[in-house]
Amino acid sequence: MKRHRLLLGLLLLSFLLLSVSIAAQQRAVWWDSAVYIGMGKYYWSAGQSGFSEPSRPPALPLLLGAFWNAGLDTILSGTILIIVFSLGTVFLTFKIGEKLFGANTGLLAAFLLGFSFTFLSFSHRILTEIPSSFFLLLGALLLLKQKPVLGGIAFGLSFLTRFYQLLPIIIILAAFHLQRRHGRRELLLVISGFSIPLLPYLLLGAIAYGNPMLPFTLQLYLSMHTGTIYAQPLLFYAASLIKENILLLSLAALPLVWKKNQHLRLLAWIALIPLLLYTLAPHKEMRLLLPLLPFVSLLAAFCTIYLSHYLAQRFAMPDKTILFLFCAIFLGIGLSHTLLFIIHPGSQPSPQQEFFQEYLQEREHAGQHIWISSPLYALRTDAPVSGLMYYPGIRGEPDLALVNTCDFLGNDREYGAMTSRNLDTVMATLKQVYSSREKGCVYTIYGR
Repeated sequence: MKRHRLLLGLLLLSFLLLSVSIAAQQRAVWWDSAVYIGMGKYYWSAGQSGFSEPSRPPALPLLLGAFWNAGLDTILSGTILIIVFSLGTVFLTFKIGEKLFGANTGLLAAFLLGFSFTFLSFSHRILTEIPSSFFLLLGALLLLKQKPVLGGIAFGLSFLTRFYQLLPIIIILAAFHLQRRHGRRELLLVISGFSIPLLPYLLLGAIAYGNPMLPFTLQLYLSMHTGTIYAQPLLFYAASLIKENILLLSLAALPLVWKKNQHLRLLAWIALIPLLLYTLAPHKEMRLLLPLLPFVSLLAAFCTIYLSHYLAQRFAMPDKTILFLFCAIFLGIGLSHTLLFIIHPGSQPSPQQEFFQEYLQEREHAGQHIWISSPLYALRTDAPVSGLMYYPGIRGEPDLALVNTCDFLGNDREYGAMTSRNLDTVMATLKQVYSSREKGCVYTIYGR
């Protein structure tokens, strides 16, 4: 047991060093990250700063807003927060594997997750996938420890960090309900815990929007009409996962071990049902799989150890030797991608994007209705933004607008018509005071 704890400590330390190295190199803030920072300002200032996107879950913006309200650097604090959540996700993957299958499987699963290229490359990004995964794993572990109310609270926090976590939550609860003798009572306790963070959110939604279901219906609408530029072939996920983790081929052994452990079947449903749905959706990004990677890693760890035992018996070799070779192959492939990612020059904001940020930061905008075509332009300002030109539901007229024509690309025709109407309103109301072209994109400032 001490050996496992020592190896886990070394794994977490190595992961931390790699994650910090990547964060130091890849400093550019992403679109979604800027949204969560802007929402955090909006929440903590009661609308006097930042902006709101009702379709986004509130948990991460609330945490980021707390840093902003305390006077801290929101980007640096948020990056540290996500790295901590990433470490916690790797640790919880070990704990669940240890609880279900033993310390060896838990350690291998944490190793496969922590050194997978996708997980490492996003381990510092201010996005919701990893924090929601942390709370999902925490809820599952608490259920295994027969603490259903606390598990339900953790599931509620996972859902309020990323709405799409509802699917794995439902699968977990359905499996526990069917497998436990007193499943109905435990299910009710989990639901009661789930309601503790959820009900206040629904109540506030009813007050703020007149409809507590608006965030969910709006999120569904956006998922259906935006992101067309991210369309990928059907087998994109399968090919990408195997490319970065060759040991996922061990999942071919699932039919051989299917009846050996009921927990294995539960993990398979949690991982494979959402993966199938994501595979069928046209919009594909590897980051969308981040919440599934802990469960995929647990499955791969179990199957890899099973194959190690099988091959050891077949070829009269120590199973530890075979397992070591498997891990060395995985690590060699994974670290080659990671090291190239670290030494490759990180993406930087474009000069025009930085100019827009400085323009809003350095000027007094009291009482002005500011419209922007990207949340990144409001990253450095505490001024309230009343119009997100890329988002539904914009009202009124602007006094100032910062527009990049390329910000409106990548959506379907219906959504494109909506953003075009927002741009028409700006051009009909304001006059052009600045314009510049960069890499085929036209950056324009409109004012009174």
